[in-house]
Amino acid sequence: MTAMKNICAFIISFAFATSFAQVKGDLELGLGIGSSGATVNYEDTAFDARTARSVNFSASADYNFANRWSVKAKVIYDQKGWDGGTLFFRGGMLRNADVNLHYLTVPAMLSWHFGGKRNWYLNFGTYAGFLMEAGEENFDADVKEAFRDTDFGLTFGIGAKIPVSRFVKLYIEYDFQTGFNSIYKDSTVPDVRSVRNALNVGVNFLVL
Repeated sequence: MTAMKNICAFIISFAFATSFAQVKGDLELGLGIGSSGATVNYEDTAFDARTARSVNFSASADYNFANRWSVKAKVIYDQKGWDGGTLFFRGGMLRNADVNLHYLTVPAMLSWHFGGKRNWYLNFGTYAGFLMEAGEENFDADVKEAFRDTDFGLTFGIGAKIPVSRFVKLYIEYDFQTGFNSIYKDSTVPDVRSVRNALNVGVNFLVL
């Protein structure tokens, strides 16, 4: 038991000794993967949509223009949609639909870094999502024509970086997206907006 305590104390001491603070002028490039949950907000209770689970992949660039502030941009392969809800398609309604929407999402955010070494951060900003594919799973139907090509919205999140060296940091973060335009093209369809949250992990590389 004493040996285990000594090992734990060594690991904690090593972690503190190798932690590096955010520095003004740093540029970090990152790669990440996350587990997402997506659904929709809607005017019509007929949707009653369940959350659809999926995976996202991302690349990021994070530039520290001050010791506690950075500007961050990402490119994310996002899977959105819903399960067990209503799909409006070709002038009709399909009940109990599982809808898969595949977006290339580009968030632009400010990040505030906090904590003793400023390795914790809050993100907030906007995003634009560009629809690549749209399908209904139960009937194996391509339904892209029913949806707008672009989804705009707000995004925010919280995360922590875990320094491995001066040039490499692992990270874990939670992020949330909510759309502010309807995802349907047809203006007669109830206003339906995307909602997506994700738990992400990844690695950042210091390049400047």
